[in-house]
Amino acid sequence: MVTQDPPVHRVVASVALSACLALAAAPVVLAQAPAPNPEEEAVERLLLSTAQAFRDKDVPGIRKAFAENCAGPLRIPKLARATLDQVMGAAQTVTADLAIKETHLEGTRALVVADLTLAFEFGGGAKEVKGPYLFWLDKAAQGWSITGAEPMATDWTLADGSAEVTWPDDGVGFAVPKGWGAFAMAGPEVHRAATLVSPDLSTTLSVALIVLPVPVQLKTVAANHHGIATIYPGSRFLDEAEATLAGQPAVQTRMDLAIGPVPSRVETVLMIRDGRLLVLSRDIMPATAAPRFDEEFTRVRDSLTVKAVPDGAAGAPPPAVPANAFTNPRLGVGFPTPEGWVLQALDDETAGKQGWAFGAHLRPAQGDSMILFGAKELPGPVDLKTLQDAEMKNVSAIAEGVVAQDVKDLKVSGLPARSWSFTLNLGQERRRREVFITRSNILFFVIADAIPPTAYDTVSKTVDTFLESLSLANP
Repeated sequence: MVTQDPPVHRVVASVALSACLALAAAPVVLAQAPAPNPEEEAVERLLLSTAQAFRDKDVPGIRKAFAENCAGPLRIPKLARATLDQVMGAAQTVTADLAIKETHLEGTRALVVADLTLAFEFGGGAKEVKGPYLFWLDKAAQGWSITGAEPMATDWTLADGSAEVTWPDDGVGFAVPKGWGAFAMAGPEVHRAATLVSPDLSTTLSVALIVLPVPVQLKTVAANHHGIATIYPGSRFLDEAEATLAGQPAVQTRMDLAIGPVPSRVETVLMIRDGRLLVLSRDIMPATAAPRFDEEFTRVRDSLTVKAVPDGAAGAPPPAVPANAFTNPRLGVGFPTPEGWVLQALDDETAGKQGWAFGAHLRPAQGDSMILFGAKELPGPVDLKTLQDAEMKNVSAIAEGVVAQDVKDLKVSGLPARSWSFTLNLGQERRRREVFITRSNILFFVIADAIPPTAYDTVSKTVDTFLESLSLANP
């Protein structure tokens, strides 16, 4: 388990690969190619052979099909590869049924829409992904490889040839450039998202709306982009500047992102309003061709409207109601809010998307530090050292050179616990303390980030106070 910075805290379980390397899709608006050609057949052959590699549990074959830095929705290549090993090693059987619906090819780029059912059978259960995905493939000297695999939405669609995308319940709308493809996208983090594709497949314009589960500063979100080169080797962060989006203060970042055969130029504009993060991104392949489609990018940016959404409406974040204490009767959990800190419980839907039984967020009255407390139900009891080793392996997939320090065993509410700390940089350098507590097959976790690291002593003392007051009695 590992968490990243807001806007979304994520715990990556070993079976999450099925959300990373799946292949599937939905209706689109790009014109069909008149007839198959050898390159199109090579693209489709690669996708079908990848599905066969899953069925054969052929891990080298699966890896060969994907570009080195491709991570799909997991966003972290090293973590995606480690999860692939874990899942394929634990799965007793794997089934993969792939049906290609549309293939679009221009030069050395291809976009494919396909339907896929990917299922893993384990000794203690099963995991299945079934739904639409959109694939990007790029050709290099060694041939075609999959450079993108993203889930597409099933709860909303885009009308063929529509000149505008509107999300009425969310108060969001924006123009679609003439002749561009428009795809309704999904994902574990996003509330709504759409990807617009240029006719020559070289450029995408993406708009995403994310409901923030906890309060986040815009500078914290933007800071994540600074560490991109450590996550995607060969990438580089270029610059950050103030901007405006939908009439609101925004931050714009630019980077060269290495996923395919050559880096692409990614320009992103970020804005937060009413607890919602709006993201507009332009991705140009190759980076050396940037800038491209300035007129279309400007039209989408200037047409973006974001209206205020009342509490309780679709697309609105849960009302931030600071509480003096937290309780979860089902798991027998309770604690008071530490003095000088603000508590906000995650709603059940948000916690469930992370695979948690519950989640609670603590932050000081001022500053960027935070403490996350939650629980995850495991398939069975696991010893603390094994859990710590797995966590540090996942953390190392995000930041190089991370070493666990101050490792010590504790008793929390009479239960076995383990605490450790380390320093890492995810755009903002922080000193992190983690505490894992186990009760049978329940893992309770505390993840505390001191930002900047000089705040660590204060944050760590708050964690100690929190642990002393924490009640984890069996319900």
